[in-house]
Amino acid sequence: MQNTDKSHLTEHSSRLTQSANATVLYTMYVDEKEPVADWVSENIKDITGYNEQTVLKKGWWSEQIHPDDRQVESQANEALLTQGYLIYEYRWKFADGTYHWIRDEMRIIQDENSKTTRVYGVWRDITSEMEAQQKLEEQEERLRFTLQATGDGLWDWNIKTNEIYWSATNYDMLGMKRSEFPFISYSKWQSIVHPDDLKRTEALIREALKIDGDKLDTEFRFYHADDYWLWIACRGQVVEWDEDGNPARMLGLHTDISERKEWEYALKEREKLLNQITKQVPGMLYQFVKEPDGHMYFPFSSAHIKDIYGVSPEQAREDAWNAAAQIHPDDLDTVLNTIDLSGKQLTLWRQEYRVLLPGKGERWVRGEARPEKQTSGNLVWHGYIMDITDEKEAEKDLKVASSVFKNTHDGIMVTSVDGTIIEINPTFTRITGYSRDEIIGQQPSILSSGKHEKAFYTDMWQSLLHDGLWQGEVWNRRKNGSIYCERKTISAVYDDLGNIEQFVGIFSDVTLLKQQQERLEQLAHYDPLTNLPNRTLLNDRLYMAVEAAKRSGNTLTLVYVDLDDFKPVNDTYGHAAGDYLLEVVAKRLSTSVRKSDTVARIGGDEFIVLLNHESDNAYHPLIERLQKYLQQPVNIQGNKVRVSSSIGMANFPDDAQDPELLIRYADRAMYAAKQSGKNKAIEYSELTEDS
Repeated sequence: MQNTDKSHLTEHSSRLTQSANATVLYTMYVDEKEPVADWVSENIKDITGYNEQTVLKKGWWSEQIHPDDRQVESQANEALLTQGYLIYEYRWKFADGTYHWIRDEMRIIQDENSKTTRVYGVWRDITSEMEAQQKLEEQEERLRFTLQATGDGLWDWNIKTNEIYWSATNYDMLGMKRSEFPFISYSKWQSIVHPDDLKRTEALIREALKIDGDKLDTEFRFYHADDYWLWIACRGQVVEWDEDGNPARMLGLHTDISERKEWEYALKEREKLLNQITKQVPGMLYQFVKEPDGHMYFPFSSAHIKDIYGVSPEQAREDAWNAAAQIHPDDLDTVLNTIDLSGKQLTLWRQEYRVLLPGKGERWVRGEARPEKQTSGNLVWHGYIMDITDEKEAEKDLKVASSVFKNTHDGIMVTSVDGTIIEINPTFTRITGYSRDEIIGQQPSILSSGKHEKAFYTDMWQSLLHDGLWQGEVWNRRKNGSIYCERKTISAVYDDLGNIEQFVGIFSDVTLLKQQQERLEQLAHYDPLTNLPNRTLLNDRLYMAVEAAKRSGNTLTLVYVDLDDFKPVNDTYGHAAGDYLLEVVAKRLSTSVRKSDTVARIGGDEFIVLLNHESDNAYHPLIERLQKYLQQPVNIQGNKVRVSSSIGMANFPDDAQDPELLIRYADRAMYAAKQSGKNKAIEYSELTEDS
């Protein structure tokens, strides 16, 4: 080695040692066409644990190479002498017994006669790089397996070239061949999106391409090669920006949601059928809410509430007292007390009482509902109320007026003291399928469905013998074998001496009502007009969002929206127009926020939007867009009607950490916005700063 080269290497070796760099320098001479090390940088011991003397022993270096990699070294030496320069990688054993990945770079130095004189080498520990590469490969493999398992198709859009890479799943999903379309051009993509979906989808894409835009999350239809349209859920986001801040690359997934769409369509059809059925069912189905402050209202009531209370569903939704005002004064306290008792004990509410209706006079109704207590403290009943005036008159006149017995809409069965059936009415036959000749002389057990235990009937007979009356529900079996639910009243008929002479059972087939009641229980958490979450569901989501934000450190913003001048719309165009306006507002609010946010209607013209974001003030542009969007005209009865909104905002955790306080503070801020001239948005923190 020339003195100047050796001096330079020694100086560089010293710097490597001081910097703790995992790079080793070395030189070799060629002995019988085999390179032999004759110098190594002094940091070799710090890195490998071996001293220089040990490392420079002839053949020792090769002995430390992993057995599986020695063939690579042999081939590398041959390639080096042939090519003059080589980089290769192998595993080498350190003094502690562990193998490390090494990247070895060697260059041959030749004299003026092109004869190899020396080899200069740079040896670097790349174990961390190899481990990182292995982890990356494992992650890529997991992603590949995940996509295969979920059936999602990966897409990768080069925005600069307008070329879209599709994974194989996308081609399979649409019946296309990669050989025909190795890359999907943007124009090709446009051509296979349903024309009715293209404009909306491209608008969402443009929004997602903005620096502060939302992630792309939408649904649209793709054309399938077999000539039909396939519903797709598309999610994605920009993952790469150029040096000018323009989007360069967007990555996302396609999911086949055609089956879900079919299910949603079927669900809508079932809901439509449900509404048609409730119109045909006698009596009203309802959901009744009593809040901790005593406020009561009917979030849902079927159209027959007009027949029961003489009010519309909208009036009952606003305040239950609009309906309760029709209850007979002598019965009102009893009705309220039984509701309170049912709520305290969470037991079935069942009551018969009178209502006074204009043009109809006094009517008897029977109500039944089952309560549940919500986490918000609200008590919610689901049930039905039906007009039983005819039934009451039948009970009163049974002993003297057989005509009433024959004309009632309820089934009637008369038995002797020992239970033998001695008379039925036509409705009994219609409900059960048994004719009079088939049933007379039989025991009521002929109708038994087997759903009740023996103790149930024992208690029934004890009530009849002791009190002369039993009321309840019985599951019976028709002649054709089908099971149905009866709402039954059995009364004892006494002779002049006070002895039981007969039993009269009056029953209604409430199977359909029971089914609808179960459906109502499922709809307990949504506003029936807008299909938005109601106050109950909002409180649940707000509580969970606060707990999640405490763990993640995210920020929540509760936005309280109150429509300005909504009442004049109702007064001018009617309640139906007002309802339509509320539905439009609900849709605008819902489409303005992410699916992960919550939009709720809490009553009247008041809405709450719950936003979850990672940085402060991230919601300000959204609020501005909301106000502008809500101000856009709505076509009502041929007129362009505009309403503005007063908005109050409260932030978690800066303003409050308690869910109820967030709502209260946002309400105060909204009120301040309305007082300051309407169409304003005020944060609660502004109120505290002013004070």
